[in-house]
Amino acid sequence: MAPADIPQDVALELARLDPNEASYNLTTPSGDSLIFLMLCSRTTATTENIDPEVVRNQLLSQELGARSDAVLARLRSSAIITYP
Repeated sequence: MAPADIPQDVALELARLDPNEASYNLTTPSGDSLIFLMLCSRTTATTENIDPEVVRNQLLSQELGARSDAVLARLRSSAIITYP
């Protein structure tokens, strides 16, 4: 399955597993039963349909977001708020 098609709780648990490893950490939504989850193998996505421009834009966006978070944190730490 594609990662986007896997429920979030299952995907997080699968991320922790190595190939051929099992987990009993999840329960059914009602909480009355354990879920047996096993990762048989992982396959990587093919790079045929990846647009380098899209990847570049995503990386640039992540970098700009990190820089803006740092600037905002610096501004918040140096702010002086006075009330009349």
